[in-house]
Amino acid sequence: MPSYSYEKQVKIVITTMTLHNYIRRYAQRDRDFDESANYSSEEINEEMEVNTHEEGGPGRRKMEILRNSIAQSLMSAGT
Repeated sequence: MPSYSYEKQVKIVITTMTLHNYIRRYAQRDRDFDESANYSSEEINEEMEVNTHEEGGPGRRKMEILRNSIAQSLMSAGT
């Protein structure tokens, strides 16, 4: 692993903990969060095409899908 300055290490820790807390806080209210243990990028693209007319528009759904993808990646990396 490359060595980073102390300041950069602090920023990395703060950023990862912020992401962790965000996911834990909002995953509890996200009924789709645990829907699939193996979420692929193909499924994300299909869902973005199908759900473009939902309330909040395509931008909101796109962010939800991205958030779920990040969360799943982090959860998979932890095991």
